[in-house]
Amino acid sequence: MLKTVSERQNDYGQYVAYPAAPTRHFATKKAKAKGKGQSQTRVNLNTALVEDIISLEEVEEEMKSVMEALKDNFNKTVNIRTSPGSLDHITVVTADGKLALNQIGQISMKSPQLILVNMASFPECTAAAIKAIRESGMNLNPEVEGTLIRVPIPNGEDTEAQKE
Repeated sequence: MLKTVSERQNDYGQYVAYPAAPTRHFATKKAKAKGKGQSQTRVNLNTALVEDIISLEEVEEEMKSVMEALKDNFNKTVNIRTSPGSLDHITVVTADGKLALNQIGQISMKSPQLILVNMASFPECTAAAIKAIRESGMNLNPEVEGTLIRVPIPNGEDTEAQKE
């Protein structure tokens, strides 16, 4: 039976609310299969074609200068808490070949500003280990006491003051 608007406003009967049924509208397999049959066009460029458009030497120089600026910026601004594991990746060139620093010496941390490398097991590699630490690009200056290498960790403020 249909009710008028005024009758519905005064009707305080009990109404049942039905929950909405969720529906999913995903793409069908036909839509996915459309792109599979088409192959993408590949363009092969050689250096001669690229050289006509841009100078590769200039791009390479610009990339190197950006990388140097980025390294300097990281050294100045990034202050990473040092751990003994930060020296593990350093490669030491020895008579036996290239070895990781943690394979020929025991790396430990004495304080947050000092890392010790004990070279007692391979004392003949001490000089090579010092050279590898200096050339690691981490701005480190190791000191030697017999077979013990002391690596003081510079904080970012000290290195920034030295550069200026």
